[in-house]
Parts: sequence; C-alpha cells; structure tokens
Amino acid sequence: MTGPKDLGQERMSDTRLAEKRSEGAPPETKRPRLSKRVLDELLSVTPAWICFTLLFSLLWLTKAVILRAHHLHVPSMSRVFLGSILVAKGLLLVDMIPFIRGLEKKPALLTAFWKTWFYFAALFFFQYLDTLFDRRHEGLAAGNRAFVHSLSLAFFWVLQLWIVISLFLFSAIRTLVHKLGRERSRELLIGR
Repeated sequence: MTGPKDLGQERMSDTRLAEKRSEGAPPETKRPRLSKRVLDELLSVTPAWICFTLLFSLLWLTKAVILRAHHLHVPSMSRVFLGSILVAKGLLLVDMIPFIRGLEKKPALLTAFWKTWFYFAALFFFQYLDTLFDRRHEGLAAGNRAFVHSLSLAFFWVLQLWIVISLFLFSAIRTLVHKLGRERSRELLIGR
C-alpha cells in the first residue's frame, strides 16, 4: 500500500521524467513553431519587399544609365535586393511606433501623408548608412563628407522626389487595405 509520501515521490519522479524528456526532445518538436514564426515574418514583409524591390530597381536603373553615360562605376544590382528587404522590414518597424499606430484612426489620406514623411525619414537614414557602408574603408569622416556632397547634387534630389511619391503611393495603398480589410481589398483589386 502506498501512502501520501509515496504518491508525492511518484508525482515528482513523473515530473522529472517529463522534464528530462523535454530537455532531450529532438529539435523536430521545436521546428514547427520556429518555421511558423519565420513564415509569418516572411508573409508580413513580402508585399513591402516587392514594392521596394520594384522601386529600388527603377532607381538603380536610372542611376546606372546616368553613371554609365559619364563612364563612372555602377553599384551592384544585388544591393537592390538586400536594401529592399532591409527597408521593407525597417518600415514595418516604423509602423509599430505607438504614435504612428495612432494615425490609423485618422482619415486615410491624412494617415498616408504623415506615414509618407515618417517612412521617408527612415529611408533617408538608410541612405546615409548606405553611404557610410560604401566608404567604410575610408573612415566615418569620408562617409559623412560623401553624403553631404550628395546633398548638393540635383540628381540626388530628383531620386528623393521619386522616393517620396512612391512612399506616398505605398502608404496610401497600405492604409486603404488596412481600413477596408484584406478580403474587401482583394475583392476590389483582383475580384476574388
């Protein structure tokens, strides 16, 4: 016959056994949770990534045509893809700022207008970091000088104008999709 003390020890040993099983559990039991999280992250960033890949590709093409006309070095196209994924994720992080989330209560056009300027500030900072990265071998001061010099070029500001217009379209579409809902937006855009 087992007493209360024996039952308590039996429960403790069952608990320890369960802990040992979970410690030694194969990684397959943890993968579905991790893969679901990675998949959710990829799905959340995909529309913005596609948008910015298209935008950066057009900007790269414009820049390449001008630089080649003057026989200057054209940056690699691979930077377009890396930059677009970084910017897409960065802008999704900007959307998480409480003040910006509060804009969702405003009319769609006003929300898109303000988000455009917050997005542009984030993208402008990204361009600054990109210039510093380009000049990393020359030092921080050289990178700063190069960025300040680019501010004086008309070409730089033409690209910024394209960026602001594209950001406004991106934020307006995104705001409308948010306000209408995914199903209603999908129905209006592609009829499904």
